[in-house]
Amino acid sequence: MKTYIVPIDFSETSVHAAEFAALLSNQTDVSDIFLLHSYHVSVYESVLPTPDMLIPSEEEIEQQVSERRKKLEYIRTRLHKQIRDGVTIHVRINRSALVRSIIETVSNENGDIVILGSNGSSSGNISHIGSNVINISKLSPVPVIVVPPACCYEPIKNGNGL
Repeated sequence: MKTYIVPIDFSETSVHAAEFAALLSNQTDVSDIFLLHSYHVSVYESVLPTPDMLIPSEEEIEQQVSERRKKLEYIRTRLHKQIRDGVTIHVRINRSALVRSIIETVSNENGDIVILGSNGSSSGNISHIGSNVINISKLSPVPVIVVPPACCYEPIKNGNGL
């Protein structure tokens, strides 16, 4: 059974990639899809104030993580309508930097494919993940499927059109 890792930054682009993964599950032997959100708070952010002279407290960080988990759960609920029976969608929040969190999740969850969205050069949609596509593709230990915003899922067909 296969495992898909789908990085989510809550942009339309990343949600589109998750929908692509859900639809792809109907034709593949995937058993698990991990919606991965990377929420990295650097050491500098935790010790140096922002321009407003604010340092986020651990409680504020945990509140933000909780809000992001709720957003992931909402996406998971939406995707359940599109996946094949027997596929489990998991949500994960990792406090490492994006590329590191993807590599860790691939390793820890035996990921087979990373599916992520890309803005393309003409998109007005800004995605943190889209700006990291090249680095993720270079460093990922597994194949990466990049889903452009205009891409619509089409069922896989064999050479005979079936």
